[in-house]
Amino acid sequence: MLLILCGALYCLTTGHAGFGGVLLGVSLYKFNLVLLLPAYLILTRQWRAVTGFAVTAFLLASLSGFLAPARDYLYLLAHVPEIAVGFLPENMIGMRGLAATLGMPWLYVFGVAGVVLLTLTTAAKTDVSTGFSIALAGSMLCAYHINGYDGTLAALPIVALMTKTDDAAVRVLLAAGVFWISRPPIWLSPLILIAIFAGLIALRKTVSKVRLEPQR
Repeated sequence: MLLILCGALYCLTTGHAGFGGVLLGVSLYKFNLVLLLPAYLILTRQWRAVTGFAVTAFLLASLSGFLAPARDYLYLLAHVPEIAVGFLPENMIGMRGLAATLGMPWLYVFGVAGVVLLTLTTAAKTDVSTGFSIALAGSMLCAYHINGYDGTLAALPIVALMTKTDDAAVRVLLAAGVFWISRPPIWLSPLILIAIFAGLIALRKTVSKVRLEPQR
């Protein structure tokens, strides 16, 4: 999954948006982790990528329909808690895990609404690699079913954002984060990742403001 998303981001940033959309469509076999990425592409009017994604999604949905009837997929979605033995909501690394741990199920609904709004409005104002990274992190936060090992996807946003800072100390810190989530047991809360995003975005704005100020 991480390899597919890295390929999609590479294509989007190197002029191969159509193929990037195709790769993003392939990632729908774990659609719960990427739901905000197509929305981000639409919001930023990357129509070639949107077309590639839509065509791939349609073909995969059609193929899935031939393999098994739709009722089987709906049954799976409705019975994930019983089928995924041992993967309790309290162990999940997104907003649902936080809501379950605090014993406040309503927090997931309101939290997701806030994250979606903040993610899409923020991602649309940045460059492609940063916007893609923020949309991926937002998707992870909002996912209804996300486990610890899915935290490896956070490596992509961390590496993408690592290139946005000239601060060596920040790069070392982020590199340590990549090393951390790539070793078992894998666990990285996207809530922590959002804090990293906020810090780096604020850092970039501060650096840009300093560079634009006239020299005295």
